[in-house]
Amino acid sequence: PELLTLFGEAADLRPPDSFAVERPAARHHTVVIPASPELRAYVASLAERADRLRQVDAHEDNMLKICGDGRKAALDLELVGVTSTSVNKIDAVVSNVARIYHANRDLVLPGDGRDGVRGGFQIIFCDLGTPDPTGGGTGVYGKIRDGLVAAGVPVGRIRFIHDAGTDSQKATLFTDCRAVKVAVLLGSTDKLG
Repeated sequence: PELLTLFGEAADLRPPDSFAVERPAARHHTVVIPASPELRAYVASLAERADRLRQVDAHEDNMLKICGDGRKAALDLELVGVTSTSVNKIDAVVSNVARIYHANRDLVLPGDGRDGVRGGFQIIFCDLGTPDPTGGGTGVYGKIRDGLVAAGVPVGRIRFIHDAGTDSQKATLFTDCRAVKVAVLLGSTDKLG
């Protein structure tokens, strides 16, 4: 309560309906990807690891590592060193984002002042498989970019928030996004949220 009171002294809070901004209706699209045989086998191995936890040193394996490996495997089995050719979440994201890109690439909003610039803008949030800051690979982000390029999205219109390291680079990136020079922006919740 004390923190909220202190915050109220410095902030002016208003409900969203007090602003004259028309918001688009939220549209949720749920895509269910069936688990591949490789994923099912990996999840079974996670259960076996959990059963053996009392027999192993906590530095070697623990429930946090097991849960983390489960999250990684659910996104992309290659994040845990398993190869699979089955359709996965990355394939579904690429398919959906490319579909939306192609459906809106000629979109011009009336009165937006963009002087003939066309298209839409999409943000993809992904907290696992983010680009390696040392330049050693791009993980899931690279797979999404490569899939989108293969689906016909120009590579120059796909950007990663991780490439904008300074505030001025982020400001330039966001200006490009508003000007529809960027069609797809990928970022983690930490950097883009």
